[in-house]
Amino acid sequence: MTRPLDQPFFFFILALVLMLLAAYAGRYVRERRGPMNRDEREELNLVLTSSLTLLALIIGFSFSMAVGRYDDRKRDEATEANTIETAYLRADFLPAADATRVRELLRRYTGERIATYAAGTESIIEEHRSASTTIQSEMWAIVERAVSARQSGVMALVASSMSDVVDSQRYAAAAWNNRIPTEAWVLMFAIALCCCSLIGYDTRLRMGIVAGHFVLPVLIAVSFFLIADLDSTHQGLIRVSPDNLILTAQSIKG
Repeated sequence: MTRPLDQPFFFFILALVLMLLAAYAGRYVRERRGPMNRDEREELNLVLTSSLTLLALIIGFSFSMAVGRYDDRKRDEATEANTIETAYLRADFLPAADATRVRELLRRYTGERIATYAAGTESIIEEHRSASTTIQSEMWAIVERAVSARQSGVMALVASSMSDVVDSQRYAAAAWNNRIPTEAWVLMFAIALCCCSLIGYDTRLRMGIVAGHFVLPVLIAVSFFLIADLDSTHQGLIRVSPDNLILTAQSIKG
């Protein structure tokens, strides 16, 4: 099942609705309670300032986590492209028939990896991952047979490059699975809801026809959308494009 966090646009709507409801709930309680005295106002301002500061720190920290994970995925995509190209070049050391077969498999493998990055649903991603694993097994069987028949330093380089191809795909998969923990999102949502309810309870600001307690929920929802978009692997506006793999596919065309 697809989680809301994997669909940033839906997540934005959900966050905006919940934050607005919290703000309006705070406003409703404020109107029912009546005006505050000076001491109550000062205490509320202190709590509100502390809460907003904490929320800003958590949002900033979460944004930093999402950017770091996005950079990891970009780096792993470039590493995959480099290892594939190296393995393609070192295939020259294999016997002619094996070299031809390995190069053909590497071209197919690169196409599967590009398709994996471009896929938009988990089912399609798994299909391409499965196809990639099958091709890896076939390539490794060919290299293993060739190395067993002629053990040398050169053949060890071929085996090493093929091992790097397999490892780079696993590192990329691990980077895709390294997401901001759900528990962190729950805590961030809880603090944001408290802040919005406090703003709704406290705000006396109006900007034309827009009530002041409408501003913070929108800003929080936009911030959550940006973090979720960066953290999402195959949905949203910000995605890792397989540019390096595409260049590799063009350079190893038969």
